[in-house]
Amino acid sequence: RGFPSSRLDACVRKFGVHVPKRVRRDPFTLLLHKMPGCGFLRVDSLYQDLGLPLDRLKRQAICVWHVMRSDMSGSVWFKREWVEKRLSELVNGRVRTDKAIAMAVRARMVETKVVNGVEWIATGDDARDERDVAKHLERIIEGSHRTDAAGWVDLTEIAADDPISEHQRHGLERAKVSSVGLLTGLPGTGKSFSLARLVQRLPMDRVALAAPTGRAGNGSRRDRPRG
Repeated sequence: RGFPSSRLDACVRKFGVHVPKRVRRDPFTLLLHKMPGCGFLRVDSLYQDLGLPLDRLKRQAICVWHVMRSDMSGSVWFKREWVEKRLSELVNGRVRTDKAIAMAVRARMVETKVVNGVEWIATGDDARDERDVAKHLERIIEGSHRTDAAGWVDLTEIAADDPISEHQRHGLERAKVSSVGLLTGLPGTGKSFSLARLVQRLPMDRVALAAPTGRAGNGSRRDRPRG
């Protein structure tokens, strides 16, 4: 079924000799215990092949988590209506959104919040990561007592004939007005290209680069600066 063979020993160590019965009764045990190679699609395929009910409440709760986890828009929080619509596409039977969300919240798989009367839902990991990022950004900003943080380079050092455009120069100038810079733009507008002009003028022992996806991610893995 595509499960890594190494998971057999791991499952026996985790659950004991009764693991076959446990997995047949509830394949999502593998997912909830974060067994490597046991993602939602693979485990859910096994669940369906075993003829287990598609509208089971536990499966619906896990589907609530899955539809957000698999979304590629980059969003952290999703409106309840969006989650409910996606949930109905995966559940063959009566959709019990309220109970499914409540079960997922109890399991700490998802979190909810209400803003201006609108209910929003996020995976538990994303919501916790967002709070951590916000906390650290607040600490960094509060630790800076200047409007322009020390350490940014002077962009006038970039040669006039450099291929970076005036629009990109302006974006960099706006990004470095405080201790935390934010450079935004649609795909292909030159964010990585522009940022490279800034990084190239910083001492390499002061640079740490994290870029998980796309061309920037490939470049960071090949050319990670040391220090």
